Amino acid sequence: MRSVVRTSDLRAAHAVRLTRGALIALLALTALALSASQMAEQSVNVNQSRIWTGYELHYDANTDLTTAKATFRFGNSLGTPLDLTSPSEVRFNGEMLSRTVQQGTGFVSYERTFAGEVTTGTFRFTDVEGEAYSNTVTLRDVDFPAGIGPIDNDAAYSFEWVGSSLAASEEVSVTLFRLAPGTASLGVFRQTQDGTRHVVMDALQLRNVAPGDVTLRMTREWSGSPGRAPDAGGKVTLKWSAQDAVATIVD
Repeated sequence: MRSVVRTSDLRAAHAVRLTRGALIALLALTALALSASQMAEQSVNVNQSRIWTGYELHYDANTDLTTAKATFRFGNSLGTPLDLTSPSEVRFNGEMLSRTVQQGTGFVSYERTFAGEVTTGTFRFTDVEGEAYSNTVTLRDVDFPAGIGPIDNDAAYSFEWVGSSLAASEEVSVTLFRLAPGTASLGVFRQTQDGTRHVVMDALQLRNVAPGDVTLRMTREWSGSPGRAPDAGGKVTLKWSAQDAVATIVD
């Protein structure tokens, strides 16, 4: 006898498949979220020589604030995030950096914000065994010239920044943007050549920018290794963000 499958049975089976599919998707998303929100390990639980140290000093002329930041991981820059266990600590110019937990991920960093330009200072990290590592850093400034533009969107445009020439492992980047509806624009121009003091804005990107005023944001950045660190090493990042400039794009 030939079996007969009713339409209602097919719908029920399809609903079950959808339900199972939704459940699988939900479980996958949950696993992804748990992976992204990996809890930091207490630093006392790891070999102190295997602590990777990350330091960042950033001055932003738009806010006139300097931020010192430190992060710690186990083994390398992609290792398990670490939460410093007392008496371990990190300071900048003698000031304790405050523990900050990133909402949603649980990632731990240590930060402190200072008023005005803090162009030089010392990060000092002390592990749970009392071993201390000090690294003195110095920011290098950058600024836009007094007048910039008008910028012809049919040709490349170059300008010389105010500040010293680029050193090794350093770059200056300029981001052009306009957020106005209908004429939104974005362009990114980077200079990495040692000894250079100018940024070249290429015609390929400028051709996509409609005439009118745009905002220019410029940042000078240097990255390198700390002079003093545990065996796992680390990274130092120094940033200087210039006061934003406004330029006019013309045909």
